[in-house]
Amino acid sequence: MFKRIISLLLLAALTNYLFGCIVSKREKVLKEELSGPQEKIVEVVFPDGKVIKFDRQGGQYQFKKDVMLGITVDGRHIAFPLDQVNEFRTSRPQKVSGEKVRQNKITEMILLQNKIIIFNEAGGRYDESERMIIGTRAAGKLSKTSIERVVKEFRISKPETISKDALLANPNQTVTEIIVQNEYAIIFDDDGGRFQKKWRGIVGATRDGAIAQVNLDDILYVRVSKTDAAGSVFATLGVIAVGFLAFVAIVAITKESCPFVYSFDGERYVFDAEPLGGAICRTLARTDYSRLEHLKPVEGEYRLMLRNEVEETQYLDEMKLVVIDHSPTSEIVPDISGKLQVVEKPVAPIAAFDEKDMDLMNFVEAQDEIFWQTHLPTDSSFRGQNLRHQLTFEFPKPVGAQSAKLIVNLGTALWGSNMIREMLQLRGNKVDSWYDGVNRGGPELLELFQFIEREELYLLKLHVKAGDAWVQQGFISGAGPLIAEDKILPLDLSRVSGDKVTIRLNPPRGFWTIDYLAVEYGDYPAPEVKEVALAQAVNQPDQKEFTNLLATKDNDFYVMPKIGDWAKINFDAPPQLKGKQRSVFLKTSGYYEIQIDKNQPEQTALIQQLSTTPGMIVEYAMNEYLKWRSQQLGANN
Repeated sequence: MFKRIISLLLLAALTNYLFGCIVSKREKVLKEELSGPQEKIVEVVFPDGKVIKFDRQGGQYQFKKDVMLGITVDGRHIAFPLDQVNEFRTSRPQKVSGEKVRQNKITEMILLQNKIIIFNEAGGRYDESERMIIGTRAAGKLSKTSIERVVKEFRISKPETISKDALLANPNQTVTEIIVQNEYAIIFDDDGGRFQKKWRGIVGATRDGAIAQVNLDDILYVRVSKTDAAGSVFATLGVIAVGFLAFVAIVAITKESCPFVYSFDGERYVFDAEPLGGAICRTLARTDYSRLEHLKPVEGEYRLMLRNEVEETQYLDEMKLVVIDHSPTSEIVPDISGKLQVVEKPVAPIAAFDEKDMDLMNFVEAQDEIFWQTHLPTDSSFRGQNLRHQLTFEFPKPVGAQSAKLIVNLGTALWGSNMIREMLQLRGNKVDSWYDGVNRGGPELLELFQFIEREELYLLKLHVKAGDAWVQQGFISGAGPLIAEDKILPLDLSRVSGDKVTIRLNPPRGFWTIDYLAVEYGDYPAPEVKEVALAQAVNQPDQKEFTNLLATKDNDFYVMPKIGDWAKINFDAPPQLKGKQRSVFLKTSGYYEIQIDKNQPEQTALIQQLSTTPGMIVEYAMNEYLKWRSQQLGANN
């Protein structure tokens, strides 16, 4: 194991040394994967779609004991260690405003950023001439505070308090607010704050300067930023140890996709695509179109990097760039067959909600990388319940519209991606025999397709409401899990009456993410598409060229068999048409095989149960998640 780690360190360092630049990732991860300060947390997303964005220093995962938990009146989830709290309050002081400020003795004031001024027994008084509240603080310092644009709240009474020892003796006591460092007031909402013996969460400064301390179990998922710093081999080693390897450790646990693609943006290589997710054997090989948002031409060429960062053998058959110069007012999106189409006037949903009538508009109304997904369980209360969501999306429908195009950005969730490996591992020492059966089109292939169609783990059925009936209108394939791609699906609206189109999805829990849905009613000419052939592909670090292997789709594969394999590929950049916006897609054909422990016996009985019992695989996946979660949190104590 030590030898493997050193090899990865040297490989990562050599990558940076040869490329002479920075390699950057910014991706969502399961919150339980966080292990400490090596992850720079960019943002946290909550189950209702609200987001906390941290400043450039980022947030950090922390494990603490003896904390006060709660939600503040302004909606922030916080957790403060008891040993940093100066005062615990169990009632709210009386507030005044307007002319009453002039008539009363002020006991304390809440300022911007929730700073607090607490006066001594004499209190603070309004001075008409200076238009200030003047008084001596409890600590003995004179205070003069302008009442304009500074003070958020004036108080004229003292709160009831409780000592730390009394709180520990009565941990169910509700606390209305706490005073920290004798300078800041944390004011809880009506549910109050409560003591908790152990706490895991994320701490950091937000972009508006506030301090956020977020309980881990309140988070839907987190997004982290990873950077492999450039420089000499030895200078890089120390950085990579907490950068590249930490990220590899994360994706190796939860991500199955082939391969990672990085685009050069003129300064650094940025993680930009992960094609072929779910193409786990030769029979499932396919061609994907991945939008390269970060790719920029440099010295007349486009530069990409391919990396294998998970335990897979990756087989790449063909790679080309597809370049479209189009109107700046339009977007280019591939349909489910790979044909590129023009989108001019996408219409966002007017309503989106789940089976519990929770509003989902924060997630789906814009392409903002704020993904809806299952809030994964923390206990076993899900057992015996319906383990499918029911997601409903409503769109306005123009009079007479008979058809439309649905634009969706859906992907495979991180835990759903992990379950590909888990399900293959059940086959243990017979997995190669199963692969052979699938690849030759035997009964194994039919059983696989029937299972995928029934369970909707990686192929999701789309339903449109027509009268009182729900009519299936195709499938949406999964992608990702780290980067999902936009897709277009045709909608037949000939049986849809009224002024509304209603769409329903029923994803199994834990297997899907959704960023965006919209409909396009316009019909536009096909865009002019230019395919750009590969100019050069060079394997690293041995500098062996393999351009011919990726030049055409001919079942002659470039193979990356192990973690750390990487290559650089270049394309000539065609001149961009004046006044046009350019969209670039990577066309990738291939598949991958997940490397599992083939020394374990096949779990034949369990496979049979999962294959023949509808919904059992989802409960199995949630149980496996709880086991993994317990191991992760135990390791992070």
